[in-house]
Amino acid sequence: MAATDVLISEQMVRKCFEGPWDRDAFEIVQCEGKPHQAAVYRRIMLRVFPRYDQIKSIDGWPAVSKKTNSVICQHFILFDQAYHRHPKPGELKTMAGGLWMNNGFATKYDLEDWLVDLSDCTIHYIGENDNG
Repeated sequence: MAATDVLISEQMVRKCFEGPWDRDAFEIVQCEGKPHQAAVYRRIMLRVFPRYDQIKSIDGWPAVSKKTNSVICQHFILFDQAYHRHPKPGELKTMAGGLWMNNGFATKYDLEDWLVDLSDCTIHYIGENDNG
């Protein structure tokens, strides 16, 4: 494991999809009291980046194995099917797993399962070297 790697587990990821949901942390967002996939995404990112809420941007993509990415994506699909299956008229439909497919980790086929490789990432924190 390199200094830029973070070890996660399936159990850790699974817990990100479970309540209780914190209304004050915007974990329930415009979904009539239902948890939102963005809250789950934030929870996962906090496991990998403990200062996630202080990140301004990330150049590059964290990467995981194909199995790890598939398991996380499947959890997102099941979550979205459970909470966002039937939108009301006028609401946007949610593509099950779409948030993770668009914003999740990259896949590297030579990585160990449940290892997050950050070697291709440059993290920019709010206020750090901020020229504007």
